[in-house]
Amino acid sequence: MTSSSVSMSGVPFGKQWQLPFDGVLLMTVLLLLTVGTVCMTSASTEIADGNYRNEFFHLKRHLVYLTVGMLAALFTLAIPMRLYREMSWLALGIGFVLLVLVLVPGIGRDVNGSTRWIGLGGFNIQASEIAKLSMVIYTASYLVRHLEEVRTRYSGFLKPVVFLGVFVFLLLLEPDFGAAVVMMSAFMAMMFLAGVRASHFFFSIVVCLLGVAAIAVSQPYRMARLQAFLDPWQDQFGSGYQLIQALIAIGRGDWFGVGLGNSMQKLYYLPEAHTDFVFAILAEEMGTVGAMGVLVLFAVFAWRAL
Repeated sequence: MTSSSVSMSGVPFGKQWQLPFDGVLLMTVLLLLTVGTVCMTSASTEIADGNYRNEFFHLKRHLVYLTVGMLAALFTLAIPMRLYREMSWLALGIGFVLLVLVLVPGIGRDVNGSTRWIGLGGFNIQASEIAKLSMVIYTASYLVRHLEEVRTRYSGFLKPVVFLGVFVFLLLLEPDFGAAVVMMSAFMAMMFLAGVRASHFFFSIVVCLLGVAAIAVSQPYRMARLQAFLDPWQDQFGSGYQLIQALIAIGRGDWFGVGLGNSMQKLYYLPEAHTDFVFAILAEEMGTVGAMGVLVLFAVFAWRAL
């Protein structure tokens, strides 16, 4: 090693300035948090003023959640990876208990026809979100402990599927079809990255797709939502109303938007404008350029995470 490649302290250049985290990933997350906070605030001012006589009501709640989330992130970073492996069964048990508790009358809260929340004073916990994390932790631990069996025998692939099936069944009882699909997708992605045999993987994918299709057509309201998604104009003042209003918001944004805070659709035209459809308000106020910028941030987030 030449003297030009070594610092005065004897540490090779490039190593002495190495960060203990991914700087690009961290900046991407902070940018997404900032954009999300600004857009949620803009989309919620009218409804907050109408419901609570405080146009910044939802912003204050959002900042509380952000603070709790950041503290939880710092706590999570301090936990050694081996503890995740050792406590994976505990995580799985917590997820299972929450999914059961949310179905117990008096504990689970019904919101818009689905029982997905557990009330804790002024806060609500969505059981499915913790259950998804629990399943990811358990699956990761299982893959580390049984990687050779997963790669060589179908039994190694099927064992964790039993727990996945239980979780998906409980989610469908809420019902939370979307969370069930996300959980199955995450599970299959982890199996794929672990190197499961292609024949085992694609056979399971076909089975999952057939199962999802069967679940989707088994309930009339699910078929109605699917049809409304494919052609919202069939029932523009009923099941397709929300999607049409979101499309109107995106269309009004054009290339550069109508300006931050100037959305018309958030004035009670678009239901759930500050929650499920906040991206439509973002597209209306910041235009195609702003919306594409957010999509690029998510792409960078996925790239750096992988």
